[in-house]
Formats: sequence, C-alpha cells, structure tokens
Amino acid sequence: IHVRNWRAGDRYRPLNAPGSRKLQDMYVDRKIRQEERKILPVVTTTDSSIIWSPGLPVNHLYQVNNETKEILQLTYTFLR
Repeated sequence: IHVRNWRAGDRYRPLNAPGSRKLQDMYVDRKIRQEERKILPVVTTTDSSIIWSPGLPVNHLYQVNNETKEILQLTYTFLR
C-alpha cells in the first residue's frame, strides 16, 4: 500500500454505494474542514486505487466478506 495526500479529482466507490464519488464531496458531506483535508492521508494500492481515507468508509472493492483471508486495520489520530 501507499499513503499520500488528497489530490483534486480523487474518486473511489464508498462501501455499498452504487457508484463512485469524489473524495472532495465526501469530505464536504462529512463536514471535514478544508485545512484537515489537506493533511489527511489517502491510502492507495500500488496502482493508485484508493482504499481508504480517515473519516470515510472503505472502498467497496476492499470490504471484508466471507472470502477475506487477511485484514489490515488502520487507525488515524489527528493531533492538534
């Protein structure tokens, strides 16, 4: 996995959502301030597919199901 900052135009499919959404829109819907958005990590695969960002649901493609053999638990703490 890779960790990077948010980029304009980033999109992914939130868990159980019918289609993809922009991270920007998801941050706004969850009232995450612009200053925080700039420093929140975005976890991606090696081919840049977004897996997760703090405050947002995991990507639908990476949900835990009956076929899951390994789980990586990520935690993010924002220190002010």
